[in-house]
Amino acid sequence: MKKALSLLLSLLLLVTVIPLGVLSAAAQGTSAFAPLTVEEYYGRSLLSENEQVAYDLIAGCIENADESVNISTARLYRDSFEKVFICYRYDHPQHFWLANSYGYSMYTSGVIVDFCPQYLMTGDELRRARASFDATVDWVVGLVSGMSSDYERALFLHDWLSQNVSYSLYADNRHNAYGALIKGEAVCEGYAEAYQYLLHRAGIQCLMVTGFSKGEGHAWNMVRIGGAYYHVDLTWDDQNRDTFHTYFNLTDSEISEDHTFNPVFPADGSVDYDTTYNYALPACTSTDANYARKQGICLSAPFDASVIGAALREGKGIVHFFVSGSTNDFNAWLQDNNVPVAIAYGVTGNYSYESSFLGHEIILRFYADSLTPVEDPQPDANGFLVVNGVLESYSGRGGNVVIPTTVTRIGSSAFYGCKTLTGVTIPASVTEIGSWAFAGCTGLTSVTLPDQVTKIGNHAFYACNSLVEVTLPAALTAVGNDAFGLCTALKSISIPASVTAFGDFVFYKCADLTVSAYCNSGETVSSALSDGVVVVLMHDFGDWTVRENEVPATCTSAGSYDEVVYCSGCGLEMSRETKVGDPALGHQFGDWTQTEAPACTEPGEEIHRCAICQATETRPIDPTGHLFTNYVDNGNGTCTAVCVHCGITDTFGSEVMVADFDGDGFITDNDAIWLLMYTFFPDEYPISDETVCDFDGDGFITDNDAIWLLMYTFFPDEYPIV
Repeated sequence: MKKALSLLLSLLLLVTVIPLGVLSAAAQGTSAFAPLTVEEYYGRSLLSENEQVAYDLIAGCIENADESVNISTARLYRDSFEKVFICYRYDHPQHFWLANSYGYSMYTSGVIVDFCPQYLMTGDELRRARASFDATVDWVVGLVSGMSSDYERALFLHDWLSQNVSYSLYADNRHNAYGALIKGEAVCEGYAEAYQYLLHRAGIQCLMVTGFSKGEGHAWNMVRIGGAYYHVDLTWDDQNRDTFHTYFNLTDSEISEDHTFNPVFPADGSVDYDTTYNYALPACTSTDANYARKQGICLSAPFDASVIGAALREGKGIVHFFVSGSTNDFNAWLQDNNVPVAIAYGVTGNYSYESSFLGHEIILRFYADSLTPVEDPQPDANGFLVVNGVLESYSGRGGNVVIPTTVTRIGSSAFYGCKTLTGVTIPASVTEIGSWAFAGCTGLTSVTLPDQVTKIGNHAFYACNSLVEVTLPAALTAVGNDAFGLCTALKSISIPASVTAFGDFVFYKCADLTVSAYCNSGETVSSALSDGVVVVLMHDFGDWTVRENEVPATCTSAGSYDEVVYCSGCGLEMSRETKVGDPALGHQFGDWTQTEAPACTEPGEEIHRCAICQATETRPIDPTGHLFTNYVDNGNGTCTAVCVHCGITDTFGSEVMVADFDGDGFITDNDAIWLLMYTFFPDEYPISDETVCDFDGDGFITDNDAIWLLMYTFFPDEYPIV
């Protein structure tokens, strides 16, 4: 992908996409989120306790740009170290000065001792680069400080990077966040690391994923929004002058249409050191935050020129939309129908158009010499005045009113003072109730807000004094000042746990009201109530579980930990269960070492030691036995020899030694063979005294005597020769 984006264009684009409210919030330094802490980093959460020790030591070493750090206390072998380093590297895109190579030393047991990183920058160069990097990140994150939802912040930062970074295969630091944020040039890895760190700073969990796409090695992100994970490929969404959202918040199956994943680090430790691994990745199955489904225009054949023309009018000649079929089919249709589209757009003179596409997304531009003036909108037959999805006013007869499904926001004062309104059906498409929207609707008795509503404006239901029932959605995050003030018939209401912004006097003069609120918002809610309102606090245990009292596995025992469920708001403990952790490690014994040498008649001993727990095992070494050589005739009918090991003597009758025909000092099978050969070749195999060699006593020297002598070497007591 070739890109060329001038600084001037970048600045112009930046100015056009920053709402005034965002700039105001950034200027005031307010923020609705907290940056992720190291303890919240995804990769670190995958590690055991001793692996986290090494992770923290490595992170601290690189944060300080130290030459080395001793991590031997973690007792990691090479495979475990590689896993820890992958988790660290994928968690810390802000460490842009770390090179792709490093060294380490190890004990003979294989335990890693010192980790020695290599750096792209050091000294004053690094200090200047870090100062510039930190200042830029602070400024960019400040742009989203007024945005309350993860989706808004993730989308804004996606678009900001697309508009301010160019793809370059040749730029310095193109593989890291510094190249993207400071130099404005990067490849996919630089895009992904910059996006990851900005989201971390904006309080959003973000991972980097590696694999292949479109025939080349590639990197992209996973982002957690609303508790679910999604794939985001910012590199492919950045197409020269156009910012697409084709790859914004996709599922596993959607991203897999043109992406493949590198393998996950093997759990059994069978590591191929030439392979690039991912750490264990969460599943991406939700479509709730997918851009095309959440806010994109989705078209399908047959296409409607009036719809496209109206979208061009609203977008001032530019419209982004998605098609359910082939983009080629749409382009072919547009070639035949660009005139009806131009008329629907309001073109009165000459015009031209162009389209670009990525996946199922199309960006269409119309250039016109002049447009017809826009007429003032008029209410429909039922009294609804809807402009660009906002219900601006209602002038109907009242009663039970059904709001059109094209409405996404109920505007300020839309039903103000409509005393004939007794009931209202609000469609699922609505996300916000504007200020004073239903104020003074004294005949309104009940309201159920749809699941997608996130904000209720100031005085939205003020003085609805017949309102007895209100159901608030789980997605609600903000309730404005006096929203239900003077709703005197209201007896009870539940505030969702998602509410983080609560205005002043929300239930002003609601003297008989009981408010059920979650503990995390109870204090905020209580401070906004008037006299007489009772607050009942609730706890939200949800799925928030933590590990406590972790006991690491030893060589002989499995590890254990307490799985504890706490209230996410106040920390109240709901349950605690002790569970089995990692299995027993098993001893890792080294080589056997002799500790006591064996003697002729006494055994020796050797020992080996476990490299993990230092436990030992011993085993005996068999006695060596005596070794007698060079028997000497004592001249008195006996022979004597000395053991070469211990010096003990061995004496026996000289008659025995007469049978030592080969003269080696021992009676062996060789002497039995000699005697047998004597019976055939007496001259070649002489014996000194036949009388002592007639072992069977038959008066002859025969092969039986040779066999007798052979048996003597095995069973001297059963076959005596003296």
